[in-house]
Amino acid sequence: MLFTLLELIYESISLLVKLIKEAIFEMRNKRFSQGFTLIELVVVIAILGIFAGIAIPQYLDFTAKTRGSRIVADLQTLDRAAAVYAAKTGVWPNVDVDGTGSDVLTTDDSAHNKYPLLAEWPVPPNGESIIFPSAPDVTVTLEKGEGHYVCQNGAIVFKLDSRKLGWTAAQLAVGGDANLKNTVLGVH
Repeated sequence: MLFTLLELIYESISLLVKLIKEAIFEMRNKRFSQGFTLIELVVVIAILGIFAGIAIPQYLDFTAKTRGSRIVADLQTLDRAAAVYAAKTGVWPNVDVDGTGSDVLTTDDSAHNKYPLLAEWPVPPNGESIIFPSAPDVTVTLEKGEGHYVCQNGAIVFKLDSRKLGWTAAQLAVGGDANLKNTVLGVH
């Protein structure tokens, strides 16, 4: 839908530029120039305003969905890395909110049960995110350092510091728990 809308805007602007170029060419070839009327200019500006009014909210919604998808993808990657680590060592890694313990998945030191399964421990993106795909109207705005990935007791969880709640990748992928969503947003 967004790409179709953007294509329509692009085609409209291209046609507008073409008409303006033709009009300028005709004006140069005539002895006297006849400009656009005020009404024509107002109509063109109104059309562009309508297109922008439709496209900008779609773009903002798209970026929020992208941030939410990144959180789910990070959780899935961490799940896989933790499972490989558990398969190699027989124990699940423990990573705290501050990232303590993440070196067992990012460092190459097999003598001390540390494996380079991740280039670095991921950090959730800042800004408004749609983290519940089944409820796109539910957004969570993350300030810098507010969200963290934690690995405890064999589960990778996305935690929100200020709300003391967390979700696994599987919970987010299916939409999470409605009660948890309401608690996060302060809706009762």
